[in-house]
Amino acid sequence: MFTPHLKLDLSAHRRVLAVTDVHGEHEKLVEALEGIGFEERLDALIINGDLVDRGPASEAVVQWLERPGIYRCVGNHDILAQCYLDGDLSADLIAEHGGGWFLTLAPERQTELARQLSRGPLALTVTTPAGRNVGFAHADCWRDWRKHIAALKDPTAALHIEAKRLNLWSRNTITDLLEAAHKAKGKPVAYTCQVSGIDHVFHGHSTVTRPFAHNNRTWFDTAACYPGGYLTVLDVDAWLDRIDEHRPFQ
Repeated sequence: MFTPHLKLDLSAHRRVLAVTDVHGEHEKLVEALEGIGFEERLDALIINGDLVDRGPASEAVVQWLERPGIYRCVGNHDILAQCYLDGDLSADLIAEHGGGWFLTLAPERQTELARQLSRGPLALTVTTPAGRNVGFAHADCWRDWRKHIAALKDPTAALHIEAKRLNLWSRNTITDLLEAAHKAKGKPVAYTCQVSGIDHVFHGHSTVTRPFAHNNRTWFDTAACYPGGYLTVLDVDAWLDRIDEHRPFQ
């Protein structure tokens, strides 16, 4: 299964780019990267979970990971195939979550893909070309990055299971933030979700109409697999250089 955490020094690259929740939208991924001039020998790309399901070309996205300079986190959809093979998820449920494509594959191919999808780290800590230390966690994280990573890495820790659930599935932080913003009625939002021990954290999982930041977190799943949605690719340092422009609630 997945590893809990991976630390990457990508400071020698021209850019660190990030995308999340590709969901089988291989063509949109290729077009988005071509649109910003992605070059494998110069740039690094982080995929922040949910490579597959719902979109038309999940296998193609998985195969695309074999290219150089591609790094990824595991998202909740990336573990569903292995859950199905382990008997923890029914065929009806995996199909309901957009995984019908997986059920049509031969058993040997299912086993191979399930292992590929669940093999990556749950969270990444990345050093960017500008020297920033940024975190990637698919859904959410605790407000202490070091505590979050320590709990992910220690299966004997009391909070290990909760840390994994938070990392893969939780929408608590963004839900609370948006509720606070609604109540603020256009005024600055008092709700804080600052994460200590890291410069900035990037999340997917919860769809947004456009990428935005609050405190030192960014959400950028712009619903590529849904009608009207699109795939966002961020240049991490460029985004953070102008972070105040991306904070609608502060």
